[in-house]
Amino acid sequence: MGTRPPAAALAATRRSPSALPCTAAKAPTPHSAADGAPGHSHGDGHDAGQATCTERFHDVNRWQRIFDDPARAEWQKPNELIAALAIRPGMRVADVGAGTGFFLRYLSDAVGPTGRVVAVEVETNLVSHMKNRAKDEGLSNVAVVLTPLDRLSLPDRSVDVLLLVDAYHHIDRRIEYFRAAAGALAPNGRIAIVDWKPGDQPRGPRDEDHKIAPEVVEREMTAAGYRLVAAPDILPYQFVLVFAPLDGTIPAR
Repeated sequence: MGTRPPAAALAATRRSPSALPCTAAKAPTPHSAADGAPGHSHGDGHDAGQATCTERFHDVNRWQRIFDDPARAEWQKPNELIAALAIRPGMRVADVGAGTGFFLRYLSDAVGPTGRVVAVEVETNLVSHMKNRAKDEGLSNVAVVLTPLDRLSLPDRSVDVLLLVDAYHHIDRRIEYFRAAAGALAPNGRIAIVDWKPGDQPRGPRDEDHKIAPEVVEREMTAAGYRLVAAPDILPYQFVLVFAPLDGTIPAR
């Protein structure tokens, strides 16, 4: 993929169950979903909300083997996560950086025929893969959207929940990005951020610099205009933080 313009690195949201290779870049750029990448420094860089690593995801078969590993459901606990986020029939949910579509079946079942799931991706090959997956699995309430790198390409007030799993720490200019992303939220909408817990874990990235502390996420999201409304401790290797706009209103974009 090479160096991308600094902006939302949605291609980085591949839910990697283990450490994977990644190419470091000196300039702030969107980077891979490959967790545990050498040269990916998060430390003070988190304050600037910048990602500094790149990775291509054109090899769908490779990433499908990784992201859709059957063992993943045991520790990712998708149904428990969806229940904790109070995702119910009739809701509209965007899976931001949906990768190969691990969560699509679970979200589709949760929102039911009156709800809507939008899988958001920047990689054209993954978009094609998820469209075929949704068709093959009969997920008629799932739409797959190719989004630009620099913004979340969703209509205003179109979703009740924005879900990012192992994605937040891969996004460039996060404060700016989430200020703009608020426009996609319906009234009473929420953003749910799931990311790797710091510390040594049997799953996820080996390199601590490749993780982000929940306190950093909360600080940045507060600066972007949100408040923390829930932090369910339900996953063994990831934290879950749920945010809503500070004033309860949705700013215009």
